[in-house]
Amino acid sequence: MPGITTNANNLYRGNLYGGDVQVGFKMFFGQESRFGLRFYGFFSGQGGQANSMSSRNSDPDFVVANLKVGNFFYGGGLDMLYNFYDNDESSFGVFAGAMVGGSSWSMGKDKYCHWAGVYQHGQPSGCVTLNQFFDKQASINNQYYPGLKSTYAPNFVQVIVNVGFRFNVNKHQGIEMGVRIPIINDPYYTNKGTYTVGRFLKVNSKDAIRFRRNVAAFINYVINF
Repeated sequence: MPGITTNANNLYRGNLYGGDVQVGFKMFFGQESRFGLRFYGFFSGQGGQANSMSSRNSDPDFVVANLKVGNFFYGGGLDMLYNFYDNDESSFGVFAGAMVGGSSWSMGKDKYCHWAGVYQHGQPSGCVTLNQFFDKQASINNQYYPGLKSTYAPNFVQVIVNVGFRFNVNKHQGIEMGVRIPIINDPYYTNKGTYTVGRFLKVNSKDAIRFRRNVAAFINYVINF
């Protein structure tokens, strides 16, 4: 039986902007209070747009323009602290640690309404979001193509490396700046397996859409109690 293999490579790029809330406690050790630890819970949300370019290996159905994107991250973290300078009123130092939690992607509509191919009871659904499209697509694949296994997972675990500088201007106020680096590719949509078109054509499919922020730069205002 003749067969074909589907293989596409679509790159999405975009900048996201937002804010975060972080609540926890910290402790320092030793008489000079140079080394410390802090534990915290956090929530962050960012929004923006993503675009992709058509290339030789891209699937034209997934080339998008001005796709609305929202990403939310929530969980807990642990940072190690070190002060280069510390007195009763101010301090300056660095921090490094990790944040572990959940990552949720809210993928909206794009400029050209590429995701209108979702069908409800045999009728076109009109312009839909990327989330709606792949939620329905995974359901259709699993129901009508027994050889395929499709998953749609807009929510997934994420681990972030957190590093930067901290400066307390007095006992109760400070500023922090640094970068956060996610290390896990979120498997937003996967489609693997084999199905038959007509009587003779066998199609091998191995598709995946993965999302990850490369790096996030931040500056935070800190209140110490």
